[in-house]
Amino acid sequence: MKVLLNWRYYIMTALLGAGILGVMTIAGTDNRPLLDWFVFRICLGIFCAACFYALGKLTSKWEREGKIPEFTNQKCN
Repeated sequence: MKVLLNWRYYIMTALLGAGILGVMTIAGTDNRPLLDWFVFRICLGIFCAACFYALGKLTSKWEREGKIPEFTNQKCN
């Protein structure tokens, strides 16, 4: 229950989902002109990199501070 009330997990899930959705969109096909196609892919790449970078920085910061113990201290039974 404690996991559901920790807002940090929702932020991590949103950043991961947005990054993965961006990667899937980069890999998609469409009928754009060549210059628009390149600009669109570059902008999506920057967006995905920003999402994954923020996810990595926030996760490491919260791990260091002990704010997400359910994520880092998993116990296998």
